[in-house]
Formats: sequence, C-alpha cells, structure tokens
Amino acid sequence: HRNTPDIATNVQAIEGTPARVTEQVTEEDGRILLNGEIWSARCAPGTTLPVGARVLVESIDGAIAVVVARP
Repeated sequence: HRNTPDIATNVQAIEGTPARVTEQVTEEDGRILLNGEIWSARCAPGTTLPVGARVLVESIDGAIAVVVARP
C-alpha cells in the first residue's frame, strides 16, 4: 500500500488562485489572466469587475472561472 500526499489537482488546484481581469467581467461574460492563460470568467449577479482588477477564482463551472474581487 502506497501513500500519496494530499495534492490538489485539476479544478481543486485552480480554486482560490489569484488572477487579473483582462476584459471586463460581468455575471454573463468576461476574461481573466489565470496562470499565464486567458480564461472565460463571470462573477456574481449585479457585480462588474473592471479591466486590471485583481480577483480570486471561487469555482470552475465547465470551462468558465467564477471569480470574486480580491480583498
């Protein structure tokens, strides 16, 4: 029996990762720079995140990062 460390992989490894908005993010659409790659993103209803805003990836929904403003 071999032990492996608890290492986050795939989606779990991305959740909580900081990113930067490259195209305004709304509840419907937007783009972020995450780990050197451009990702589609969205945020909470009624929220808009401007270009340059620092965000955290809250979750991944399919191929879309759901983000929140970084405190």
